[in-house]
Amino acid sequence: MTVSSFDKDFSAVVNRSRGVAEGMSKGVQFLMKKNKIDVIDGFGKVKPGKKVDVTAADGKTLRDEGIALVLQKADDSWKDEAYQVIETLANKGPFTSDDVWANLSMPPHHGNAIGAVIVHAAKRFNLKRIGYKPSERPSNRHHILAIRDLA
Repeated sequence: MTVSSFDKDFSAVVNRSRGVAEGMSKGVQFLMKKNKIDVIDGFGKVKPGKKVDVTAADGKTLRDEGIALVLQKADDSWKDEAYQVIETLANKGPFTSDDVWANLSMPPHHGNAIGAVIVHAAKRFNLKRIGYKPSERPSNRHHILAIRDLA
């Protein structure tokens, strides 16, 4: 192979990069809308104590809104059962969200809702995180789950 001349066109590289990024962003936006995920436009900061502050586009600062939004959107009919299941599992020993899923007669409309309820239940029942393990649920492949137990 012989190259007789070579020229760089950085504007073409930048334009191509921005086009790919825009396409990926639109794909993620579509999936979030399709799955009825609320989006808060703004900037987030991770704070000490596993807190997140989000300054929304309108300038309003939101704190811990993610968990609150998931709990609000969740159909309440399954939450009472979930708290009972979590309390029962905690009294038996260490458990993960896979165990909660396996013991619910009526799962939530969205998988992330269980995580929000577990976080809330951790405060309510004084649970602590004692480790991590991979999920065993086929739909949750490649997810790492917190193992929780009574403090």
